This record gives sequence, structure tokens and C-alpha cells, in this order.
Amino acid sequence: MLHPVSAMPADAFVLRETEALDFLVYQGWAYEALEGCAALTNARRLASDTLERLRAEGMAFGDGAGGPRYDPVALMDAVTDLGLRGRDPTFLGAIVPKGRRMVDESAARLARAPGGVRGFDVEFRREIPEERRASLRRVTLPLPLEDQQQRIGALSVESPRDTAIVRREGRLSFTGRGLAGAGALVVAARFRLEVGGCEVSRPEPAGSGVDPMELRRREGLVVVTPRIHETARRWTSGATTHVERIARIWDELLARIRVQRIHYDALPQDDPLGSILDDGKCDCQSDSALLVAMCRSLGIPARIVGGYNLYPVAVTPHYWFEAMLEDGIWRPFDHAVSWMLAGGDASNQTRGRQFFGRVDARMKTQRLPRVFTAPASALPLRWAYLERFVDGVHEGAVIDRSDGGTFQRDLLRVVEREAEP
Repeated sequence: MLHPVSAMPADAFVLRETEALDFLVYQGWAYEALEGCAALTNARRLASDTLERLRAEGMAFGDGAGGPRYDPVALMDAVTDLGLRGRDPTFLGAIVPKGRRMVDESAARLARAPGGVRGFDVEFRREIPEERRASLRRVTLPLPLEDQQQRIGALSVESPRDTAIVRREGRLSFTGRGLAGAGALVVAARFRLEVGGCEVSRPEPAGSGVDPMELRRREGLVVVTPRIHETARRWTSGATTHVERIARIWDELLARIRVQRIHYDALPQDDPLGSILDDGKCDCQSDSALLVAMCRSLGIPARIVGGYNLYPVAVTPHYWFEAMLEDGIWRPFDHAVSWMLAGGDASNQTRGRQFFGRVDARMKTQRLPRVFTAPASALPLRWAYLERFVDGVHEGAVIDRSDGGTFQRDLLRVVEREAEP
């Protein structure tokens, strides 16, 4: 039974109440969660109050063995929608302030870093339950791309015996008989990561010209339809430079869209971005795809990039985009996070342009379409993605909605090496 009546299938509701509370704590009260004890107890109480308000406001949920079940997409949809309508304080009173604090602290750390380079010790552990191992032929683990902004060093790898390990750009690949053993499969990488300030002042050179792939009119979510082209042309009328055209599109979307989570199964394959314009809802990947499509429709080379945020309270998968300006230099842009930092207020130009032409320290692992590991957040309806803390470590778990079991579990520990005074 669904409460209230919903068109969503029953297996969309996969999170138990304790998991839903963990998820909400991670989204809004991560600092308190890491403090532990009384602060964590209070954070869970606030998350429980939020969950109760969401149900009272009509958020759909399901009945399962042991109590109610929740959909993480529906949770964040309700939190964002009710927050922007002034009916729940969680979005504007917890999630947005947490995001601003993360970004401001990151900027302060960069200002103290010698030469503008920050250093991190990273442990990335991927676990796959025993019952999922039988069908495995290959397991991949993301690694940072090496470019002018980031460099990896002192890499060590953990895997079962009889496993072949191949390092490629942006990933480690594991194959062999060791994947089919008993118990949970564990692969891990530990490395040092140096990340420079990813600003306009430290651009990535474009190399020997434009890759035709970065102007393609169809690439996964990036689908340049006549409507996308006409909309971009209309919004940028009178603009004379690439950066001005991107800024016009950026500001229009700040005022028109809402960044949350989405079910990718609901997007029509022939025109996924048109449906986002119609519904006004997107996540970081689809938002980046929309901006990339509009840039390409105007002849601006653009590409989606992905990886992981490196905030101490949020080591999470994320997507943003890069565009090449007339000088042949690639600049990074993060529209989705800028929208969140502005609290959905398009008039807040300081926060709304926070990551226009620059981003903060991230672990970049994908540069689509040529360097691609696996979807980090664009999951089919069969799977749900749960973020939470487990003993102070960041967990990202892919849950199979069909049986509620864990398909894959990532544990990330990131410790920044403080700069010498």
C-alpha cells in the first residue's frame, strides 16, 4: 500500500526508516553527525521531525516488512519543494547552510595551501556481497585523472588472490578467478592526491584543437534537439562571446529549474532534456547535460566531467561540466551546486555564480565521452543510491529495489594533509 496513492511502483520505496534518517542526516546535518554523541542524537531527532512533516504533507511512501519504506528521490524532491514553498525548514535551514559552510571552508583551506595545491590521503574501498559475486566478470574502481589540476601518487591496491589488475585512465579494472570466491568481494585503492585550485587562472590546455566528440549533438543525456537549439539561441540573443552566452544560459536556468534527484527511467530517450525544461527538475548530471547541449548547439565545445567532492563532510559522487572558450582553454562550471548555494534564489548572484568558470577541489575521475567508468548518480529505477556515515566513513551504497539487498557498497575516507604554517 502506498501513502498517498502514487503512480510509483511499490519497489521504488526501498529505504527503511533508519536508512531514511541516515540519509537525511547526511544531507542536512553532516557536521553534527561527525561530532557524534549528543550532536548526532539531535541531528537524528531533527531528521525524524523532517520525515514526519514530509509524510504529513503528502510525500509518497510504502509499507514494507518492519515498517514504512521510502524512496530517496521522493525524499529529496519533497524536502526541496516544501523548502522552497516555506513549508519545511530543512532545505533552506540545514542543507543550504551546510553547503555554504563546506564551500567557504574549502576556499579558506585553498588560501592557506602552499602554492595553491591541497594534498589529500584517500582510501577508496568497494565491497560487493557474496550473493552478487557469481555473475561478476569485471570490477572497476575509479581513480583520479591526472592533468594540470590533480596528480596521484603513492598508489597501493588491495584485491583477492588470483585477480588481475589493470590500471587505465580514470580507473582500476579487476578480472580473474579471484572475483568468484567466498564472502564479500573487496577491492580498494589508497593513494595521495594533490589538487590545485581549479580556477580560470589555472586552466587545462585544450591541446591540439577541438575533439569532434565535444561538439556531438547526441551523446547519452546530451541530445541537441531543434527546441534546445532554438531556446539557447533565443536566450543568448545579442551575446558576443562564449562566456557571455554561457552566462545568459546559466542565469535563465537558475530561474527556471530546481536541482534535486530524478528517476532517469522517467526521461524520454529521444528528448530527455526537453522534459527537464518542461518539468523544471534535474540533478547534477542532467543539469550539466542540459548546459552542455545548449553550448554545443551554439558551437561551443563542452563536455560533462564527473568525480567526487572532497569536502570533509561530503565525499560524494558529482557531475559538472567544462566548456572551451575562444582562447582554446577549458574552464570548469558547476551550475547545480551554485543553484543549491543560492538556495534556489536566482537573484543571489554571489552564490548563484559561485562556480562559474571555476570549481573547488574535486577528485575528477571521468571526462565524458572518452573517459568513463560507470554512472555515479544516474541510476535506473531498479537501483537506489544511499549516502550516509558509517563509523565516520562516507558510505555510498547501491541498493537493488527488487529485493532490498545491497548491490555495491563504496566506503571513502579522505584526510586532508594540513599545510605547514
